[in-house]
Amino acid sequence: MALRSCLLLLVTVGLLAAAAAASYGDHEEKRLRCYHCTSDHYNPNCDDPFNSTGIEVVDCLEQTRRRSDPREVPVCKKIKQRINNGDLQTVRSCAVMLPDQSCTTTDQSSYIHEEYCITCDTDLCNAASPLAAAAAAIFTPLLAALLA
Repeated sequence: MALRSCLLLLVTVGLLAAAAAASYGDHEEKRLRCYHCTSDHYNPNCDDPFNSTGIEVVDCLEQTRRRSDPREVPVCKKIKQRINNGDLQTVRSCAVMLPDQSCTTTDQSSYIHEEYCITCDTDLCNAASPLAAAAAAIFTPLLAALLA
């Protein structure tokens, strides 16, 4: 009986130590890597369908270290923008946003019109196509509800 109690105590302490170590990491800012590119005649791999060959990967936390609002968090961003000459470009980058803020399309100038904008917060997530991102946004909560 004493051996069983010791084993139970050992397992409990081990689980508590593992939980404490896991939660310790939550207090540190998490690293976020994002693709960084603009599709054009010189870099067609950045466009959809996306091909990561030769595409720069950046540490978004480093890229966005100087934030004006301490509540802002780094995110990966993907924009589709129409240039005045009619070309459609894809831009993949890092950005900072407030947690409850959504990505909105804005005209950066009279020369560039944003048609599509999406943000995400997992490593290299700005590789996703709009359809894949929409499917993930719809099915993730459904799957979580089914598993709960």
